[in-house]
Amino acid sequence: MWHQEADRTAVEAYNVSGEGAPGIIDIHFDMRTSGSNVSLWNFVIFEHLLETFKTDNATFIADNNITDRYINDLIEDKFSRGWQTWRGGQPKLKSTGILETPEECETRVLLADKRMKERARTDQRRRGKFDRRHATVKKVIALHVGDSESDVAVWRFLEKVLDLLGPDGMSSEDTCDDLPETVFRVKVLEWRRPMDDHMAIIDNERLYNPDWLKAQNAQQIHTLAVSSEKFDWIRVVATLAHTM
Repeated sequence: MWHQEADRTAVEAYNVSGEGAPGIIDIHFDMRTSGSNVSLWNFVIFEHLLETFKTDNATFIADNNITDRYINDLIEDKFSRGWQTWRGGQPKLKSTGILETPEECETRVLLADKRMKERARTDQRRRGKFDRRHATVKKVIALHVGDSESDVAVWRFLEKVLDLLGPDGMSSEDTCDDLPETVFRVKVLEWRRPMDDHMAIIDNERLYNPDWLKAQNAQQIHTLAVSSEKFDWIRVVATLAHTM
């Protein structure tokens, strides 16, 4: 499952006296904490990988004027990321003073990977939601600028709210249960109280976007039965916004 590190005695011998260079067929890195990419043992392997890459991609490198330094940086960066993953997969000392078994270590690593992917999906959903809402607001503003009876002021206000919240302010709790949390005490933020209503205005407007509607099939359009008229609730919100 994990990379088998080089024999530490052999690594030490080469790093100190230059005896017994690392093999380049069956590669094993120096994975010690103090080894990483400054180890002479690893340096030899990096040089081999550099020359191999240059040989296999000579035309591409020449056409794009790629330097050895750039390729080396990529190799060392990839090794550094792999080293971090490898270190995370090593048995850790438990509270009992005993090292994890291979099974316990694997379970911990898989759980950490699962949580990382869950958070990545949550972040992606929030970014997507933010981008959709921002596009909706900008389009509504562009369509109604100059219209004396429009609600542009309301939508400019909603645009400011979106910019204030940012992608991290787009809660995914209503669409995802990947990250359940037990909350023991809720801190009430008064200024956040109306935000759900503000975001609902944007989301509902998107449903009545003519361009979006055209992209739906006939059955979906019939089910939605979208009205082309403006909604009275928008005017109510506009009136309230002007009086605030």
